[in-house]
Amino acid sequence: MKKKFLLHILFIIIAFVIVWITTASQKVELFNKDDLRTLSCGWPFEFATNDQSSKDPPFPWKISCLGGEWGSPIKIHWPQLVVDVLVFYALIVFIWIAYVALNNKIRR
Repeated sequence: MKKKFLLHILFIIIAFVIVWITTASQKVELFNKDDLRTLSCGWPFEFATNDQSSKDPPFPWKISCLGGEWGSPIKIHWPQLVVDVLVFYALIVFIWIAYVALNNKIRR
């Protein structure tokens, strides 16, 4: 029981890391000052909103979601972040169950 619990904690940590890496590698193309004011990042649901309107880049401009300087204020939408992590957690659990089922079938 304890081993199963720790396995699921590990799956949640892996899911969080996947969400973080996916968001960090995401590039957003901005076309005007309003886009800078409402820079939203996250996948599959956007959970971070950043105000970078203090910058004055040439448009169109591509920026990494988690790279570089973060503007102020930054807002994390916790329900969307939790749902993102749960989506990847469910995918990981599904893959694990399929792996265990196939492994047991091959052993028989």
